[in-house]
Amino acid sequence: MCDEEEVVISVTTTLHARVVSHGDMRQRLQVLAALVAITPASAQEPAMTETQERVVSYFRRYADGMAFSGTVLVAKSGQVLLREAHGATDVATGKLIAIDTRFRLGQLSEAFTAAAIFLMIQQGKLALGDPLSKYISGFARGDSITIRALLTRDSRLPNVSDVPAFIADPARPHSLPEVIAWLRAGPYPMHRTLASYTFSSPDYTVLAGVIERVSGQPYAAYLRDHVFAPLGMTNTGEDADSIAHPPPPAVQHYPMGPYVIEHAPPVAWTTFTGSASLFSTVDDLYRFDRALRSGALLSRASVDEMFATRRGRSAGAWVVSDSGAQRYMTINTRAPGVEAGIERYPDDDVCVILLTNVFSSLSHSTADDLAAVALGHDRISPAPQARVVVPADKLAPYLGRYQLGTDFVTGRTIVEVSRTPTGIALVGEPFAWPAHLIPLSDSTFLDRLYGGIVSFTRAPGGQVTGFEWKRSRMYVAARMPPG
Repeated sequence: MCDEEEVVISVTTTLHARVVSHGDMRQRLQVLAALVAITPASAQEPAMTETQERVVSYFRRYADGMAFSGTVLVAKSGQVLLREAHGATDVATGKLIAIDTRFRLGQLSEAFTAAAIFLMIQQGKLALGDPLSKYISGFARGDSITIRALLTRDSRLPNVSDVPAFIADPARPHSLPEVIAWLRAGPYPMHRTLASYTFSSPDYTVLAGVIERVSGQPYAAYLRDHVFAPLGMTNTGEDADSIAHPPPPAVQHYPMGPYVIEHAPPVAWTTFTGSASLFSTVDDLYRFDRALRSGALLSRASVDEMFATRRGRSAGAWVVSDSGAQRYMTINTRAPGVEAGIERYPDDDVCVILLTNVFSSLSHSTADDLAAVALGHDRISPAPQARVVVPADKLAPYLGRYQLGTDFVTGRTIVEVSRTPTGIALVGEPFAWPAHLIPLSDSTFLDRLYGGIVSFTRAPGGQVTGFEWKRSRMYVAARMPPG
């Protein structure tokens, strides 16, 4: 990397701890926060800029109010505004997350698969228009599926998470050739389970096979030698890379209450080679961002081609928006115990990276807000300034079934407000796990799973008639009669 693109930050660490018990849980949750403050290399620390103060203030309210577990980095114009670590790598041990803790990347892994493909294209080793059959045989439509179609996820290959062998034991690892054989033999009926929430794109798994065929190296080794090592990304890799011998990443968890987490179902991530198999840190991902901007990895022409959109899709796994006030590109993912996201605003040189070991889309909306604050916009954190306790008798009237309208993401859908050991939660078909509700008042709640605001409505006589659920838009649910 060029000297001006080097990320060199010294840090000081302040620790504080909070212990939370959860009924008869076998494990005690220790919510341990490590606040890592940016300290310049000079002897005297300069005052924060107004933008930096606003970014830090927004995030710390969110982290404290939501028991955030993970790491975050926000940068603008090459200056790191926020770089912090909070929480525990494992609720069973209470070991603190550090700024260099490795987190599973889920779908964010695809950004590196795409970069490797464009590196090979840049070197003349393959072309976007090449058919899949040129590199991997045996696919029914291998002559018509191109490298570009795989990059834009247009192959219509079956999902790995629907394969019976994976469903039978998600924790059992499978080799890349074995998984590609599954994809050749598909299609498979869709099978919705907790494990199926592991995001997997068969297109990028097949692209990993193309990388191995063209390079003659295992996927993880090729990325290590040609992407990670040249960029100084020493904390990024894949479990299958036996040379690197990295310490295990943070253990995955999912919410079991407003402020409580448990271990998520185990998944063998190398089964998703090329699509969801990598781990990394916020610092390494920021090095990747700098490399994309500086041309340290790919030429400007390759970067432009990778982010170019066709029919709303880019050829590099990223979601790209060229409309609105700011052009941006993002990848985010949710999977069992995984939340990872990177947002880039290239015209303003803003980058937001957020990694967690807890399944919750709330992290995505927080990343959006952090980017907005860094860009100079006002945002108010939905996290409560202090924990609100609602007595059980005031929660009881909310229990029951509700029906969402046809405008909901899954159409007309019935959900239930159920009691949990720590409060209430939304449960039903749309949810991988219960959406535990964090009280903001007696009648308004923040749902921990998606980050929406749930406000219960009442008739003039006081009876609960439904709720309004504000997410990216407002959804209205009507109370259903008992029975």
